Amino acid sequence: MKYDNLFLFAIPSTLSTGHFNQYFIENSKNIYLFLMPLSIQKPLVTLTHYNNGKKIEEKIFFSYKGNNKFLRFLFIYLYYIYSVLFIIPRDTFIFATTPQYCFFSNIFKILKNIKIVYQINDYYPNQKGLMRIYQHLVHYFSKHLRYVIYNSPAIKNKLYCKNISKGFIRETCGWGIENKIISKEIKMNILGFVGVVREGQGIELIFEVLKNNKDLKLEIIGDGPYLGSLKLLALKLKIDGRVRFWGLVKSEGKIQKIVKHWAIGIAPYNPDTNNMSFYGEPSKTKFYLEYKIPVIMTKITYMKDELLKYHAGEIIDYNQKSLLTKISKILNDYHSYIKGVNMLVSKYEYKSLYNNKFRFLLNS
Repeated sequence: MKYDNLFLFAIPSTLSTGHFNQYFIENSKNIYLFLMPLSIQKPLVTLTHYNNGKKIEEKIFFSYKGNNKFLRFLFIYLYYIYSVLFIIPRDTFIFATTPQYCFFSNIFKILKNIKIVYQINDYYPNQKGLMRIYQHLVHYFSKHLRYVIYNSPAIKNKLYCKNISKGFIRETCGWGIENKIISKEIKMNILGFVGVVREGQGIELIFEVLKNNKDLKLEIIGDGPYLGSLKLLALKLKIDGRVRFWGLVKSEGKIQKIVKHWAIGIAPYNPDTNNMSFYGEPSKTKFYLEYKIPVIMTKITYMKDELLKYHAGEIIDYNQKSLLTKISKILNDYHSYIKGVNMLVSKYEYKSLYNNKFRFLLNS
């Protein structure tokens, strides 16, 4: 095993994102996976212990079922503290994904030689009220903790501080991709979208293209607060017969059955710098690549340059004319884009990527 003892945070919707958890479970002596539900629904707060890649124990904590969000998150935080003090062994690395889990890092270091790796996966440009305090904490810990991982170059550009102490580690590591063998039955008129269904994702732009092109269809995998509004919009635009909402799909087998028909994956993020997607890791884009689907995305994140460099997709302006033009361009030269997709997948293959980026865990 490459690594000794690690403690990872996860929420249900990101358990398999980037094969991050899978990689460390397969390559570590002891992994403690702390699952935190964001609602009162199942699954419950759970700490799962894997030893040499095998699940050996699962502890389910009492679940607060009230509507007070503060109390719900307080229980989760107390379970985290309990796990650190009484369950996980000495000399463990904790991958903290939000600043509150970086509190007490010095105390943990003194008591059990536990080290915090601050993994910053999001940046929130709207810094008002409590979010302003939250972002100040992000800046503070990104400067003062010894180990910091930025999930994207844009986040690093916002948070990186040149005046850090000697011996501090700063890495930029996005999500990896599995180089899968995919069975394809492509239907050239089916577009795909995957992700959290919320405002700012640009799905309305795809709807406008469908409205003006009767041959195209769209399939959406995902759930979220904007789903109901989108269904009503599809009815209003009279495209509901050509839009299929699959909802949240967890089964790998079912995902493959759906996406094997997709010709192009669309990631039409709103390119406004006030949109948090502008700064984050483009997991949607990497999902499409993993399933060997050419990508169309807006001018956002470092992946726009990678798609063009490897001829794995196209970049659009945020308007329906640009989107329709790029759809036609890919469909008319489809096999060359598939070749580019395969080359780009090889570059971001998750095992090689993480082996390189997390070498510091072996030397610390």
